[in-house]
Amino acid sequence: MNNNLFIVNYSKYFLLLILLLQFNILSQDSLSGKQKVQISIYLIDINNIDTKNQTFQMEFYIWLKWIEGRSGKNIEYMNASDTRNIFFDEWKEDSLQRISAKVQGTFKSHFDVAKYPFDKQVLKIRISDYDWNYDSLIYEVEQSKIGISNEIFNDEWYIKLKEAKATKEYISEDYFSVFEFSVEIERKSFSVFIKIILPLFIIMAIAFLNLFIPRKEIESGIGLGISSLLSIIALHFSIASQLPDVNYATKVDILFIVSFFYNLLLVIWVVFGFNLYVNDKIIVINNVNKYAKTLIPITYFLITLYILVLF
Repeated sequence: MNNNLFIVNYSKYFLLLILLLQFNILSQDSLSGKQKVQISIYLIDINNIDTKNQTFQMEFYIWLKWIEGRSGKNIEYMNASDTRNIFFDEWKEDSLQRISAKVQGTFKSHFDVAKYPFDKQVLKIRISDYDWNYDSLIYEVEQSKIGISNEIFNDEWYIKLKEAKATKEYISEDYFSVFEFSVEIERKSFSVFIKIILPLFIIMAIAFLNLFIPRKEIESGIGLGISSLLSIIALHFSIASQLPDVNYATKVDILFIVSFFYNLLLVIWVVFGFNLYVNDKIIVINNVNKYAKTLIPITYFLITLYILVLF
């Protein structure tokens, strides 16, 4: 009887000890530190780069892997408006959890257009875990798999990899680990020349014909000046409609302001020259015209060259 009682009591203590050990193991596991998730992206396509709406579309492979514990699969594309998985695979190798996916999505990034049309932009994919904060889970970049395809081509932009990094950011009242994949794009100069510089220079070349119209032809001079001014305004509005609303002047804005000023200067000279003609001051007209025909076009092209290259 005593032996049976001893066995029963011993069993109770043994079960209690097991429960305490399990509780201790779970507690240690929950406080064991940060789950490390290795992450990498390989970009295979980028298109529909929309400067005005500051959006772009990317297609890429993404890989994640982590040791069993806190799950690293609850990822959020922080700057995406829409994403879809072309394929998604999740599997386990021993204690290693793996995810492989091909993703297509529309993303948003800040476009700095101060130097437009010779601007460079940085397009980003930003990823974070929506379950675990920074004390529980951090990303580690698997640099060996980071890259972009050599097959990527865009008619308007040069594209190259900038960097891939993991950072700590304060989001929604807590710190989280954030993975950031960045691509740098640069606008092609030939596209800029064909769409902006060449049309503007043609309009201004026509406006400079006012320097060669006889001063008595005031109607022709003013008509040419107004037509050139309206053409410049229309071209400027066409270009501005492709840009986001910003509170600063872009390089192309300054270029058009200079063009407005020179066109106005030509119209003023038409009126002033006509008054000289009416007052029979032909010698003054000839002297002014002799210098104006050279100085006005040359100074305009030098100023625009400075704006385009050095400003």
